[in-house]
Amino acid sequence: MEQHYSVLIVGVGFMGTNHAIVLLDQQKLHDNVRLVGVADINAGNLAAFSQSYPHIPTFLLNENTTVADVIRQTGATAIADVTNTNAHPGVIKSALSVPDAIHTVFQEKPIAVTLNDADEMAKLITTQNITYSMDSIMMHSPIWKDFEEALDDQQTP
Repeated sequence: MEQHYSVLIVGVGFMGTNHAIVLLDQQKLHDNVRLVGVADINAGNLAAFSQSYPHIPTFLLNENTTVADVIRQTGATAIADVTNTNAHPGVIKSALSVPDAIHTVFQEKPIAVTLNDADEMAKLITTQNITYSMDSIMMHSPIWKDFEEALDDQQTP
């Protein structure tokens, strides 16, 4: 049986918007992928996103609207956490507090600021049998490798 991905992107600054563009392209190619909304704590980010993608629902996260609320409202089954690293534990805890909703989590690196937060998140993810992926593509980038070599050689790239 084919897995379906109703994706909520949490955090639509520069990287979150890039992820949205990729998802919008993917949903043209695959019937099982759909961007169901974007959420952010920054109203300006949401306004900028809405100017380019007015057909995608936006949600302002605050003390009255949590990631869990947005998941319930949109029917999201997957999240892309593209927030500041400090926010990752809260996003994951909120998202996984909705019983049987989320089956897949994508997260921008790093997973957390502290090892304790990373451990707590890992426990939540594994006990709920969530498919988890973290972006680490930069380590394979030729530009990043050149930068690392320059640093190793103590040269300016």
